[in-house]
Amino acid sequence: MIRICCITVLLLCALPVRAQTTFTVNTTDDTNDGTCNAAHCSLREAISAANAAAGTDNITFAIAGSGIKTIKPTSALPTITDPVNIDGQSTPGAALVIELDGSLAGLANGLVIMAGNSSVRDLIINRFTGAGILLSTGGSNTIAGNLIGMNAALTQAAGNRDGVYIFNSADNIVGGISEADRNIIAGNSDDGVNFEGPGAIGNSVQGNSLGFRNTSGSTFGNAGDGVKISNTSSSNTIAGNSIAYNVGRGILGEFDVSGGYGNLISTNSIFSNGALGIDLNGDGVTANDPDDLDTGANDLQNFPVLLSASTTGAALLVEGTFNSTPDTTFMLEFFASATCDSSGSGEGERYVGSASLGTGGDGNLSFSAELASVVTAGDWLTATATNPDNSTSEFSACIPIMSADAPGVAPGINAYNTLTPTLSWTRVSWAQGYRLQVDNNADFSSPEYANLNLPANTLEDEATLPTPGVYYWRVCAVQANGLCGGWSARGEFRVLG
Repeated sequence: MIRICCITVLLLCALPVRAQTTFTVNTTDDTNDGTCNAAHCSLREAISAANAAAGTDNITFAIAGSGIKTIKPTSALPTITDPVNIDGQSTPGAALVIELDGSLAGLANGLVIMAGNSSVRDLIINRFTGAGILLSTGGSNTIAGNLIGMNAALTQAAGNRDGVYIFNSADNIVGGISEADRNIIAGNSDDGVNFEGPGAIGNSVQGNSLGFRNTSGSTFGNAGDGVKISNTSSSNTIAGNSIAYNVGRGILGEFDVSGGYGNLISTNSIFSNGALGIDLNGDGVTANDPDDLDTGANDLQNFPVLLSASTTGAALLVEGTFNSTPDTTFMLEFFASATCDSSGSGEGERYVGSASLGTGGDGNLSFSAELASVVTAGDWLTATATNPDNSTSEFSACIPIMSADAPGVAPGINAYNTLTPTLSWTRVSWAQGYRLQVDNNADFSSPEYANLNLPANTLEDEATLPTPGVYYWRVCAVQANGLCGGWSARGEFRVLG
């Protein structure tokens, strides 16, 4: 009875949840008289008022006049120490009009958020000597729909040092899955997005343009890396971004992953950067090692070795090998680009598909993947591998995508009374030779017969088979580079007992 009474008293005494307060910025000046009200409220005053009001508040903008409303702080703005949602857009989908210009602020970051559980949306942030946005300590913030490092017209770089700097802060989202959430982060004097510290975990950078081309055809990147993950930052996700035209590394120069593991790099478009697409140690291409026993950033995950790639117009046929941790399933992602990086590894301009494949007990895997993707013969293919801990490799060496001008399997006998049947095919004009495989498995995983060195003037071969039964066969034309230019359609026959 006493216990029930105590609970009743606590319920009666519980305080009501405080409603969110909205502070509306109505001037571009930087005055701070200690009050944010309808008569005058600068951004500086609004941040101070939101910090003083407990709970999550909102900061919106209603500044008179047309065109871009530029706010030029004359010193660092107050650090955000209480959760707040800052939204520069009164009309969803309209052009950005609120510009935060740090050219008069001295040594300062643009917006510094330590509170966590906050958001910054639809602002133009440029010309700060520090980061455009700094997220520190408090996590679970959202940065979406902003233009960071460019002028409002997208015609000139107006860089901060870093675009977004995440220091020991977890579970933040930069960007999102919708077009409205996309940040354009370009023109900055160092990195587009920079993760640092062991507390920078569980963050997501998704759907952004880290470097871009404007409507006039001018390109703008960041002077450092597109994305930099350093100092043991782990378990972050970099997915679905366009990362291009950056001077440094990191997802083509856009990824400098110099520490940590479990950093997932997936389905990005990475091209036209100044260094490697993905550089796990900041030291150029890291060679594969047997069974992937080395350690370092993202466990220095081995990448696939591509052997051939050919397109039928509707499908991409890829063959290759892979070595890593034995008896483990990996996700292999494939990317096509108009050109191969000068290093010979990467980049990956267009994501074209993936395959989940497992290594054997010796750590090896030979794969043949068919991806339902339209690619162009003459483009280049590269690939990455991601282990079960979400550590993604560097890009593999790139190989040309050839037209699958494959030999035709000649109509033949469907049943043979001999273990040495003769199989024939049609000629391919450019073939330097042919390769023949015969297997009792339809996937050709363990051929019973293979002749990989048939001369160009040979259009038939006598296979030697171990036992009667059903067999499948295929042939490919060998290109000038020694790679297979595409396998023929699969043939089938029976050897009678």
